[in-house]
Amino acid sequence: MAGSRASPVRWTTCARKGLLGRHFARQNAGLLQVVENPLDWSEDDVLYALLVLGADQPGNTIL
Repeated sequence: MAGSRASPVRWTTCARKGLLGRHFARQNAGLLQVVENPLDWSEDDVLYALLVLGADQPGNTIL
């Protein structure tokens, strides 16, 4: 992976899924400037959503 910009962490595993994930995505798509379907989000979109709106998330990851 020399020269790759890809993060070693798979941020898509942190993406919101299911009913609440779709609701979150629809509600915040305009603010985040992403598509409304969270399944279509790139890893960059997920990371940006976590940085902007990811307060009080479980786990030990510091962004």
